[in-house]
Amino acid sequence: MSRDRWPLVTRLFHEALERDASERGRFLDEACGGDAGLRHEVESLLDADASPSQFIEPPTPKTMGGLLAQAQGLLADGERVGPWQVDGRVAAGGMGVVYRAHRADGEYDQAVALKVIGAGVSVPEVLARFRIERQTLARLDHAHIARLVDGGVTSRGLPYLAMEFVDGKPIAVF
Repeated sequence: MSRDRWPLVTRLFHEALERDASERGRFLDEACGGDAGLRHEVESLLDADASPSQFIEPPTPKTMGGLLAQAQGLLADGERVGPWQVDGRVAAGGMGVVYRAHRADGEYDQAVALKVIGAGVSVPEVLARFRIERQTLARLDHAHIARLVDGGVTSRGLPYLAMEFVDGKPIAVF
């Protein structure tokens, strides 16, 4: 979706939310005027709004138990993950560890935040959560949201995503 189309998508999404669910289809028929791409974008937001438990619900202790302990020391400084070279650890969170990394294949110069899911995690719920996060980030395009740059699997089979690196204070400071 293009950046200039986002205001229209969000306006239609909010207008659709104001209607009863039974009226939304008819509203979208009229508002989207046969533009299937526009309708798809609005419907994807409506679907996400209707099922927040997939993304927002906190993980159970059973699912996340021991994940942070497993995540410590996943990658070493200087280690390569795809085209990225790890510069150092930034933080650890609920799903893994975030590192600062830079493009090291000589194609172009860029710093990223490299998020790697915890080692040894094969719990389907955790992997599904990570894929949902990565797909959600891939769809976001906003000046105040870090962009997804890359994603894949490390040589050890650990899923990762590379996002625009924002050098600043942690959000908890605010």
